[in-house]
Amino acid sequence: MRKISTLLVALFILFGLFFITGCSNISGRTPPGTSPGSKIDEAQFELWLKLDAIEAFNAAIDRDYRRLTVISGSLNKLRSSDHPELVLGTVLGATESTIFIKESEYRRMDNNINLPAAVKKELAPAGLLSVLNKNHLVLEHTYRDVLKPYAEKVVNKQTLSVGQEKSVDKTVDLLLGITQYYSRLSQDRKNMSVDEVESLVRELDKLQTQLGAVYFPAK
Repeated sequence: MRKISTLLVALFILFGLFFITGCSNISGRTPPGTSPGSKIDEAQFELWLKLDAIEAFNAAIDRDYRRLTVISGSLNKLRSSDHPELVLGTVLGATESTIFIKESEYRRMDNNINLPAAVKKELAPAGLLSVLNKNHLVLEHTYRDVLKPYAEKVVNKQTLSVGQEKSVDKTVDLLLGITQYYSRLSQDRKNMSVDEVESLVRELDKLQTQLGAVYFPAK
């Protein structure tokens, strides 16, 4: 009787071990013949990084485009507004939110943070990242050297000189042009060829350079 009991216990233990190891093989995420850190896992991780980078980078461009739309659109209707000081407040606020908050995704692309160089090259053809960063610098200049002194004139109800009028008009025209290029970057870039993106980048860079040269004259 004691031998039979011992045999049953031994069989029960063996069955339990078989059940546990069998279940672990069936339910485990690691495919047979692979182990954590294998090439399959690395490929999946790189794919996840790429998809995350695409989504975040596109969202960063979209946010810049929306801010530019507010800035250029408000400036464009400023002259016809009964309360130009309120419109200028919107312009200054949207500009500040652009220049004081650099997109973390641009820094991530700049420094290849958790991002293979090949993925960066695919997402940002030659020059694209440069004009995205340059836009913040140019808007900072425009805010400091055109919009702020112009706003002071408007708030104090002072008449603008011919030179001051021209600088504001040129600023509005250039910002509208830059916004149109950002519209294409935001909405059409995924369907554009590399050559088309590079051509767009060159034209955008020209407008940014022109805007960077505009100053609000003292008189």
